[in-house]
Amino acid sequence: MLPLRAAILFLIVILPGAAMASEQPLIVNYALKAAPFSFDQNGTMRGALPELMRTILTRGMGLKSQHHGYPWRRAQLLVAEGKADALCTVPTSQRRQYMVFSKEPVMTTRIGILYNPKNPRAQELAKLTTLEDLASFRIVDHNGNLWPKEQLAPKHDVHWVKTMDDAILLLSKNQYDVMVIARPGINDFSPTTASQYGLTGKYLGNLKGPTFHFGLRKDYPQAEALLKNFDQTLRRLHKSGCLRAIMLRTMF
Repeated sequence: MLPLRAAILFLIVILPGAAMASEQPLIVNYALKAAPFSFDQNGTMRGALPELMRTILTRGMGLKSQHHGYPWRRAQLLVAEGKADALCTVPTSQRRQYMVFSKEPVMTTRIGILYNPKNPRAQELAKLTTLEDLASFRIVDHNGNLWPKEQLAPKHDVHWVKTMDDAILLLSKNQYDVMVIARPGINDFSPTTASQYGLTGKYLGNLKGPTFHFGLRKDYPQAEALLKNFDQTLRRLHKSGCLRAIMLRTMF
């Protein structure tokens, strides 16, 4: 009976959106170097956002989709120019000028920090609860980490490096004190990737990070109908637990 039950569950959870399938693939753009949210791996977009979107669009809605990475400004410009169709991003007022967004969030996040427990100021770092508390610390971050560029850099002195691995290495050597990151607030903070370098981390209280929504260019055919179907599918998949499993696998 188990295989039959599994098949029935698949039909209930995954297939109802298949009627939205289109002949033309939906082109979704991402930031090329924004791990763990999105990054290129041997020509294929990986990370939490591409994995979530493939599950929702292809498995959940039956849509053909293509997933491409570019420098973030170009990724957005291509959608604004109608050369790509969609983003999974924060629905800012500027993006709303050329896009319409899902009502349901694909992923919500909380803000946390990474640091070396052997740092001379580790006890102070462990007690931090706000971004303002970071003022006296040496902050490092990588160019693909978009939220700190918009929210942290204007008020704090941040040293920018090319990749997250570069930032983690500097933290492990105590050349810098802390890096600010966003993670889904669905689990205890567990910096799996960074732990191999001896780093630890924590959430900054209940400080909310970026909330990611699915956005379509306004002139996409039947955009509003597609977004309505997307929201319905998203609620169903969140309830099933399969999206949470993806976030746990790709973000922690």
